[in-house]
Amino acid sequence: MGDALVFNSTIFTKEMGDSNGIISRQFGIELDFSCVLETLQTVSLDQGITVNVNHFVVDLGEQLGSFNIEMAVYDAPEFNEPASADHVFSVPDQVYIAVKNDDSSLAVALENCIASSGNGTEYALIENACASDADTTILSSGVTPEARFQFESFQFSGSSDPISIECDITICDPTQENCNVCMATRKRRAAQMMTKKARVKTMIITN
Repeated sequence: MGDALVFNSTIFTKEMGDSNGIISRQFGIELDFSCVLETLQTVSLDQGITVNVNHFVVDLGEQLGSFNIEMAVYDAPEFNEPASADHVFSVPDQVYIAVKNDDSSLAVALENCIASSGNGTEYALIENACASDADTTILSSGVTPEARFQFESFQFSGSSDPISIECDITICDPTQENCNVCMATRKRRAAQMMTKKARVKTMIITN
C-alpha cells in the first residue's frame, strides 16, 4: 500500500493429542492475523523546537565612533611643552606642530595643512600628505598616534594678524594599511577606505 505498511503472520499453538501414521487426534490453534501501519503521520510539539546552525550572518549596520584629537604648537624640537598662548615667533623661527590621538592603537596621518590669515589669504604647508615647500618638514606621519611637522615661521604680506593653522588628518590602523605614504595617487586613497577623517585647528603669532 502506498501510504501504509502491511504485516501478515500466523500463530500456531503446540499440538496436543496422539497421532500415528493413519489417524491423528492432535489438535491446536492456527491464528492468521495482519497489521497495517500508516506511513504518513503528523506530529506536534507543545513547546516548539530549537534548531542549531553552524553558519549565520550578522548585520551590524553602521556604527559611529569618536576620537579625542589634540593639536599643539611648540617652540622647540623636543616637543616637551607646548608654547604659551601668547608666545610670539620671530621670523624665521621654526614652528613645531603636533597632532595627537588619544587612542594608542591608531595612527595620525597628515593629509593637508593650511596656514591662513584673518582676511582669508591661505598658504599650503602640506598637500596630499607631502610637504608643499622646502621650508616645511614632516617629522612623523601615519606611524604613531602623534603626527609632527615643522615649518619656518612667516607673515602674510600686508598683515600682522595671528596665523591660523588648519590640518586635515586621517586616523588609520598602521598594522592594516600604509598610512604614511607621501603621494597623491588613487592607490593611496583606495587603501584608506577604512580610515576616519578629521580636521584640527590652532593659531600662532609671528612678527
